[in-house]
Amino acid sequence: MTVAVDDAMTEEAVHARTWLSEHGLPTGREEAWRDTPVAEVRRHLDALPEAPAQQRKVSPADVDRLAGRHGTVRIVHVDGVHVPALSTDALPAGLWFGTTRNLSARVRLQLTTPTGDPPDGFEALNRAASKDVLYLLVADEADRRERVHVVHVSTGATASHPRLVVDVGVGGRFHLVESHVSLDGAGFTNASTTIRLSARSRADVHRVQDEADDAVHIGRLELHHDAGAHSSVMAMSRGGAISRLTTVAQLREPEASCTVTGLLAPRIGARHDDAVTVDHLASRCTSDITVRSIVPERARATSSGHVIVRPQTVATVARQRTDSLVLHPTGQADSRPWLEIFADDVRANHGSATGRLDDDALFYLRSRGIPRAEARDVLVGAFARTLVERIDPPTLRDRVARWFGPEGTT
Repeated sequence: MTVAVDDAMTEEAVHARTWLSEHGLPTGREEAWRDTPVAEVRRHLDALPEAPAQQRKVSPADVDRLAGRHGTVRIVHVDGVHVPALSTDALPAGLWFGTTRNLSARVRLQLTTPTGDPPDGFEALNRAASKDVLYLLVADEADRRERVHVVHVSTGATASHPRLVVDVGVGGRFHLVESHVSLDGAGFTNASTTIRLSARSRADVHRVQDEADDAVHIGRLELHHDAGAHSSVMAMSRGGAISRLTTVAQLREPEASCTVTGLLAPRIGARHDDAVTVDHLASRCTSDITVRSIVPERARATSSGHVIVRPQTVATVARQRTDSLVLHPTGQADSRPWLEIFADDVRANHGSATGRLDDDALFYLRSRGIPRAEARDVLVGAFARTLVERIDPPTLRDRVARWFGPEGTT
């Protein structure tokens, strides 16, 4: 695996490239990666060309079909490169958008100053190989509740490394819908999104991964919270033969809080991993993690919730809950709550449950004349509905609800 050198590489990218050459990608022996089939991921990546022989064109109709429309503002990335022709021109007041190619010196200093060593090889690869980083800035006190829809399209012909950086100003509010989709083919996506929340700001994030059946998706979502900041994250995944999302929330200053919700719906034979880490670095911070998995035949879903409470912190509240529905004897669901608590003034709880479809409920529906397949869809939909009902906007909620209907694959 090689990373091309670009004369326009930022200092962060150069540092990441050096780090990657020294440490390499994860091997699967690392604690954080032991539940992910890293060897298969690496083989898939190595088999792809560095660049396709001919770039496939993506039309507005393709984007509508694959991702839908979930906001007045839509920004489209194709194989890691911003495509203005597919994106919205006008932005509402208080919102600024740019890419690596048009950053001013002031913004470049603010956003691309290196943040230290990458946490792992895939993040290093993203920082080093991202062709066109997308930047979104929300002004101080700007209440931007209109959804901004960022669509990352993989053409399936090569590896793509989309990168998004969002900076929410003091007292600002922002709603991001981020869709990862693909035309077809066994593409590889290595995506990274960083959201920086200034004091008293709020970010609502809906992340959807619905790529092709044979794609591989490695994603990272990192959130940094200042005093009184709050984030609400909902991440949903259905596509890909292998999919992993790492969510890291750092509660760096007092009164910060986060809610992280995951919905895993792998297709038959797929492998989906959800790894959440919440780091309580300051006092009076609150976190809540909820994950639900629906696991069909020969599929496997793994959920890991890692909560860290640092020394000298007080009045910490941390909750997590994982529930899995296994639809076939060959399906597998794993749950791994992981608590590291180094302080005394903490209220923390966690729970996990794994089961199969209720035979009595299935029999009841069938006794009312409902065919078995339809009865199964009703029960699966009921299990998912608790989380699906939280999805906003309604256009996205309806789209995800269809995953669990007759045309769904779970």
